[in-house]
Amino acid sequence: MTNFNTSRLASACLLLFLFIGEISAQVFADTTAGKANQNPGYSAENSNCDDIVNGTDFWYIQSDSLFASFSTVNGGNNGKHGQHRGALMDIVYKGIESENLDWTQFLLSSTTHGSWNLPSQNPNLDTMWTSTNLDTVFARGRVAAQNNILWLVSYTLLSDTAPIIKINVSLINEGATDYNGYLQYQMDPDGAYQGSWTEGLGSNPGTIGSGWTSNYIYAGPQDSTFSGLPSHGIAWLMDEPVALVGLSYLYGAWFNANVKAGETKNISFYHITNSSANGVYAKAQD
Repeated sequence: MTNFNTSRLASACLLLFLFIGEISAQVFADTTAGKANQNPGYSAENSNCDDIVNGTDFWYIQSDSLFASFSTVNGGNNGKHGQHRGALMDIVYKGIESENLDWTQFLLSSTTHGSWNLPSQNPNLDTMWTSTNLDTVFARGRVAAQNNILWLVSYTLLSDTAPIIKINVSLINEGATDYNGYLQYQMDPDGAYQGSWTEGLGSNPGTIGSGWTSNYIYAGPQDSTFSGLPSHGIAWLMDEPVALVGLSYLYGAWFNANVKAGETKNISFYHITNSSANGVYAKAQD
């Protein structure tokens, strides 16, 4: 494993970048959101990654640096549409205008695990809309097996120039009993870089509950290669994961989702995309 001697500096820069984005989030003139039904025509590394189907509605947010789409259809692995309704399906860094993400998904489970094909754990986020200032897409729904838990998900662009989406999940327990479990945000990159890298754990550590030493998990170049291909990361600030999933073909972060009867649990994290050639992800620690 390569010894990345600038990892602390890179982690600090990432943390600062996120805080700056939070502080400066506002109405951006070049930020738009809405519903559409035509593929915008961005290139994809392979057919698995191009999920939009002409004639089928999807929701989107975009800025000078990023285009992201959200599915209204339950799709599947290596196919069109998203993994479930309301899931982010395509995200494009406009610096290279190429896409390499097959799918993302949410999972709600009584245990942490490294599996992915579990539709009974997916929410059906079938009600969607945008914020009035057009920087956020909202999605609402439920997991059928936990019907007392209402989900409200927001996907917010942090600025018009940073390729960062803040994801907030509110779990509203409308039942009479407490819920104890875990929420995972998981993604499947299907381009040249599918494996994961985590500072303190290295490449593809499996499903693990400790040992990471930074605030992100990442898929992209793990050396000084400047590929010009998209990279993806999941980062967090206030809500520390309880476990990470880092496999050779997908990765994700598990968060505590315990919520008492009649109360709401809020969980926030970030999806970041960029290109190694842009200098943000020059190496894995960046």
